[in-house]
Amino acid sequence: MEPLTITEILQATCGRAPEDAADLPQTVCGISTDTRRISPGEMYIPLVGKNFDGHEFVSEAFARGAAATLADRSVEADPRRTILVDDTLTAWHRIAAHYRRKFAIPVVAITGSYGKTTTKDIVAAALRCHFLHVVKTAANLNNEYGVPQTIQKIDHRTGAAVIEMAMRGPEQIRPLARVSAPGVAIITTIGEAHLELLGTQEAICDAKAELLDELETDSVAVLPRDSAWFERLSRHVRGRVLTFGYSHEADVRVLATQPHDAHAQTVELQACSARLTLPLPLPGPHNAVNLAAAVAAILALGLTTDPLPDLPNHFEPSGRRHEIVDIAGGWHVLNDAYNAGPASTIAALDTLASLPMSGRRAAVLADMLELGPRAPEFHLAVGRHAATILDFLITCGDLGGVIGRGARQAGLANCEHAVTREQAAHLLRSWARPGDVVLVKASRGMQLDLLVDSLTGDIA
Repeated sequence: MEPLTITEILQATCGRAPEDAADLPQTVCGISTDTRRISPGEMYIPLVGKNFDGHEFVSEAFARGAAATLADRSVEADPRRTILVDDTLTAWHRIAAHYRRKFAIPVVAITGSYGKTTTKDIVAAALRCHFLHVVKTAANLNNEYGVPQTIQKIDHRTGAAVIEMAMRGPEQIRPLARVSAPGVAIITTIGEAHLELLGTQEAICDAKAELLDELETDSVAVLPRDSAWFERLSRHVRGRVLTFGYSHEADVRVLATQPHDAHAQTVELQACSARLTLPLPLPGPHNAVNLAAAVAAILALGLTTDPLPDLPNHFEPSGRRHEIVDIAGGWHVLNDAYNAGPASTIAALDTLASLPMSGRRAAVLADMLELGPRAPEFHLAVGRHAATILDFLITCGDLGGVIGRGARQAGLANCEHAVTREQAAHLLRSWARPGDVVLVKASRGMQLDLLVDSLTGDIA
């Protein structure tokens, strides 16, 4: 992060300097919300949540070298270096918004029910074909706490930034969009994720569309032309729209895919008036659509597609998404355990079906959470689809058992329910043989990533 002056911080936050501000520094070299990771010369921002209050650690922040702190109440520790604000999270967002606007760089924002993280990784790789230094959202830093952290990674070297935005309810994406001020916004999908929290897919669509509401008129919205929600999304856009997908009406259209192995494919695209053949270091037809979204973003920024064949050399995947893991004994895991919903699980099964392989196909599937009253219906549908692809299915969890029921009803005889992850691992080890590929997928709360860790020996 580039240094910020105290004057900038006071103006951005509408903060109140102490009456005796003699000890306030002229500048701070960074911002931290975690006293365990604060560096000397940084400003500490104490955040407040249901189960924590950062104001309790102001003394520790100063002891570790903090140059100043924000606070939304009086604090005993060094009040002469404390700037009072109405709300520390809002103040942090205002600082991040001010900081982002100091840099005239392309910023691409991405949200959606599924596919946003993988699309973020592809967009970042595409931008690295043009720029030496690209900032992108790391790990799961895609919420009200993570987006300001990502903004702070921008500095004078940065050529572009890609910012992922997640939400669990209405009016959560809007402040992130205001902080990020994107020139291009991508919505990947509108799915069933968070139905339990938002009630309807219409509400999910509108919550995602908050990103579009905040776009300036000279910005570009990149939207999924195949989606049933395309028209509803389009109504939120005041500026230009570019579309992607398999549809004949898409501006960037997937024409064909050619799998190479379990790790990669070649994708043929019609990109406006040009035809492109691009390598993609990910399997699956849905990832070809994610690539189309990335190409649309490149076009939206006015950049050439000429260097995009070099994309695999710049691709840095996020963990536990479409990751092929080799297991001792010669079989493989398609690790997609980070999260799951009905559409993404069906897409993952289709990816498994598309892999050029000599062995059999299996899956470990468990509960897809936050789907509301229709959860059993969605799980049955996934099970029925799984039966058309798999040679062997292992399920975990109560709703995972419903997946198994759907698979058996559709004719899959080789179907087992595991009470524990350890039992699932035992069933896999006794069944698998060289060349087989096993998909592992469920909502994050089911912790099937630990199953993959145990298979690879990461956990004893």
